[in-house]
Amino acid sequence: MDGTTVPCDLSVIVPVYNAAGTIERVAGDVLALRREGVRCQVIFVDDASTDGSM
Repeated sequence: MDGTTVPCDLSVIVPVYNAAGTIERVAGDVLALRREGVRCQVIFVDDASTDGSM
């Protein structure tokens, strides 16, 4: 490791397409795992949303 990355216990990939109404809740639910000591990363993959999701 080069000192700039932190190992994670969990990686979550979230496909996104016109999800402006739910994306904040999804991110919050996954990041809430940090309170339980789980080191996690969330990767959002947008597929040309037209509703401002990303």
